Amino acid sequence: MFGLKNKKVPALLLAALFLLLAAGCVRADEKTTVQESSGYSITDVTGSKIFFKEPPKRIISLSSSVDEILLDLVAPERIAALSILADDPGICAAAAKAGTVSARVKGNSIESILMLNPDLVLMPDWRGRESAESLRSVGVAVYMYSTPVTLSEIEASIRNIAQIVNAREKGEELAQGMRNKLDRVRESLGEIPTAQRQTVAAMSLMGAFGGSGTTFDDLCKYAQVKNGLSLAGAEKNSIISKEMIVAIDPEIFILPSWDFGEANNAKNYVEQIRNDPAFSSVRAIKSNRLVQVHDAYLYSTSHYAVQAVEELARAAYPDKFAE
Repeated sequence: MFGLKNKKVPALLLAALFLLLAAGCVRADEKTTVQESSGYSITDVTGSKIFFKEPPKRIISLSSSVDEILLDLVAPERIAALSILADDPGICAAAAKAGTVSARVKGNSIESILMLNPDLVLMPDWRGRESAESLRSVGVAVYMYSTPVTLSEIEASIRNIAQIVNAREKGEELAQGMRNKLDRVRESLGEIPTAQRQTVAAMSLMGAFGGSGTTFDDLCKYAQVKNGLSLAGAEKNSIISKEMIVAIDPEIFILPSWDFGEANNAKNYVEQIRNDPAFSSVRAIKSNRLVQVHDAYLYSTSHYAVQAVEELARAAYPDKFAE
């Protein structure tokens, strides 16, 4: 694995974000809502059942992707707090809307969450069941959901969350918007023969990523590009060497756009890749096709992920999108 040199990148947070593209799936045992005469109940991925007499009015989100979903599902008055990354446009696609909600949650502090008096906490499974149980033990309603990987799983996750917060119609609108965007991309591209599809390799500040079984791999299919790492046999947790990248010989490098707390991190990384002697023979370097797709889309597991599909497709086939 290789990454940005001589930079103090907060390893734990970056690793957690990296996992969004490298792990997680919607499990078959994850339930949505069941209507009851006096309200409705929810059973989450851990098997925990929550009962609501009325729709939640003080919802807390603990991930930037659910921030994005909630801000487009319900009125801001119903959101008690968003995640700490909600205001960063480099990684949260709804950052411009986040200002309508004042509170933020840092980490898994039970005290900070209790102070906000939530009636529902939406928690991704990558935070661990222990975090959920700690909150439940003091009476906080927690819905833990499986982190989606594919676009179809993201669509299903949006529907689940919409049902939980009693915003099914709006959830359907978001899901339909995803399908509409994919239809437009497909109409622009047509059907590109496999032999003519561009080969890409994705890089983060931690190094290459996106083997088979990852969100990036799924995005590539819709953008009609070849995911070089997947074709080379890399899986979601594989360690990728420079030698493997050279052997893949991608036509396009997909590089980070988010600075991750330190100015020019992404810019410096692009130059590091451009000037690395190990990559001098790679087609992407020779043709200067180093593309920065917005990380707020690329790392999203919300409806904004389809924007990454369009950006990938435009980078690979700009002539298909000529105005």
